[in-house]
Amino acid sequence: KFGLEGGIASFRYLGNRATLKSRRDASAFVETMACLDQIGVSEEGKNEVLGIIAAVLHLGNIDFELVKTEGGNSNENARMTDSSAESLRMACFLLGLEESKVSEAMLTKLLTIGGKTIHKPQDVAQASDKRDAFAKLVYSSLFLWMVNKINA
Repeated sequence: KFGLEGGIASFRYLGNRATLKSRRDASAFVETMACLDQIGVSEEGKNEVLGIIAAVLHLGNIDFELVKTEGGNSNENARMTDSSAESLRMACFLLGLEESKVSEAMLTKLLTIGGKTIHKPQDVAQASDKRDAFAKLVYSSLFLWMVNKINA
């Protein structure tokens, strides 16, 4: 449902740890679900919260590489790796976003100069920074929603 079948070892934002889920993790999950019940989050709402968290994990697995030119050389422009397609697809599905727009947002910068908008390609470091900033925005928005829900 959330594309988490690979476990914690398959997510960069979890440190690619190979450790198994402990009893403490299981009890903490049950406690978290109980707390969400206490603040009035419905079952559907809990699934949305879990989906947003899963989307953040999938965003962290998106990788970039240099674009190869016809001669086999690389330029400075980034592209998403082929192996990142499923992570992008799952993150966008969970967040209700269009893959092409999210990809474009990570891979280009919009500059407005003299009334004209220019799409400037990003390098690998810039695209990675944009991916991380987007994941942080999604996660912090969820956190703020939780705070408002608790204080309501």
